[in-house]
Amino acid sequence: MIPLGFTAFVLFGGVLVLLGANQHELAESLSLDLSETGLLGAALAVGIGIGGVVAGPVVDRYPRRPVFLGAIVITGLALVSGDVEMSFSRALVHVVLMGFGGGVYDTLLNTVAVERYREQSSRPLSLLHAGASVGAVLAPPLIGWLSENHDWSWSFRTTGASYLLFALWVAAVPLGSPEAHVATGKPAKSVWSPAIVALCAVAFAYVGVEGAITLFAVPYACLLYTSPSPRDQ
Repeated sequence: MIPLGFTAFVLFGGVLVLLGANQHELAESLSLDLSETGLLGAALAVGIGIGGVVAGPVVDRYPRRPVFLGAIVITGLALVSGDVEMSFSRALVHVVLMGFGGGVYDTLLNTVAVERYREQSSRPLSLLHAGASVGAVLAPPLIGWLSENHDWSWSFRTTGASYLLFALWVAAVPLGSPEAHVATGKPAKSVWSPAIVALCAVAFAYVGVEGAITLFAVPYACLLYTSPSPRDQ
């Protein structure tokens, strides 16, 4: 389960920086200003949030493999079907869908890890989420290499193809069904344990920093680089 989940989060990390790594090309192709660029980043976050909310009750009630497989396929199709001729409105739909799939399987993998490893789940969860950082580090150089000879849609399609190939692995791995939980009448432990707080901080860092701040890194770096210094004024 760990190799499968780690790979899924590596792909998720790549999706989080996909918009930022292609920001300049996307802005030129879709005629975006910075506010519309920000809307694309917000659409990704909204998709992830909706996916996480929807996945909660679904993961608790239905077999996990079909849900996981569906989320991977949705993300893959949203990525491979993007093209340079699409409108801004259509781009928003694609971005929301690719975030939605990631939010669904993020929640699913968290749930499966906690159920499988129980009190020892903090370390496996940390390892799974580390995959997102690995993906965010590896993706930009690969995207830059692709952009040398191709337009931005190639990196989207390559990432989408990786998701669809990964779906073949997901289809072959049993993830079990939801466990039956019996109420014991004991008071629930606080959800704000140190381990959960740490995981929340990690999730905020890679969704907020990798998915949002990196979106504006290129335009603001260019702005700082081209702005005249006080000595030149």
